[in-house]
Amino acid sequence: MTVSALPAVTSHLRRLESGLVVPATTGNCTFVTEREKFIGYFDRDFETYGTNVPSGPTQDVMSDLFETNGKSGDFRAILNSLFLDLDQVFWKSQNQILAWIGKYPHHLHPQRAATFIPFMVGSKRFVTRIRFCDRGLRANIRYFSEDYIWDANDHIRWVLPQPQTTP
Repeated sequence: MTVSALPAVTSHLRRLESGLVVPATTGNCTFVTEREKFIGYFDRDFETYGTNVPSGPTQDVMSDLFETNGKSGDFRAILNSLFLDLDQVFWKSQNQILAWIGKYPHHLHPQRAATFIPFMVGSKRFVTRIRFCDRGLRANIRYFSEDYIWDANDHIRWVLPQPQTTP
């Protein structure tokens, strides 16, 4: 059994599942190069925001699935409720996110609501919003700095990498 370094409950989030393994990747895939997987809709801002940047090879990583609970907030408030350095909860490889979506589609929000996945390209922070619609899987992107308040009653899901510990 894997013990997560992420808290089980915060003011904004509650963990639904821990220890979801994402296998090693080449790091070559990005949302832009894999846009055909998002037949429901693919946000062109993935290109205009400059995210089409491969990460390089990655190792296996553990992840946790969370859901908003009890308190609404913008991206910053929700992730700051973890009381960790934000860089630790942002994916550094889009290839890992795509691998997670491919391996765990049943963990995406079941009622067509959003599943958010924060990621970085260089020092720029983004949040991708993945969800199902009538036509298939949709992918949108937002800047992390966006100040829109997300309603906790929507039970938005979050996919976060477990912070890497050094031995």
